[in-house]
Amino acid sequence: MLTLSDDEVQAVSSCKIKAQIRTKLSQVYQSLSDESKQAEFQKYYGVMAGLKIFVKKILQIQIHVSQLRSLEVVIEDEAEVARIVSRMWNKNFRPDRQD
Repeated sequence: MLTLSDDEVQAVSSCKIKAQIRTKLSQVYQSLSDESKQAEFQKYYGVMAGLKIFVKKILQIQIHVSQLRSLEVVIEDEAEVARIVSRMWNKNFRPDRQD
């Protein structure tokens, strides 16, 4: 019991036998695991929402590059990628901002 957190001790304090303690601790850990999963999913979906806007920006860059190439302007693939990457690191770019 020395290595248990306060919440774990509280959960098992009424248990009389080891089997009950194991069951209670399993429930506590499962609850923590479910909460952790939920928190991670929220972070994941938050990032994904931001990525949609970023993907839109990438597509806009690619459209402009395509239009310039159709006008016989030479734009190397590396320059296109560099533009996309620089957009990622632009301090004005925020995934939650629509411009």
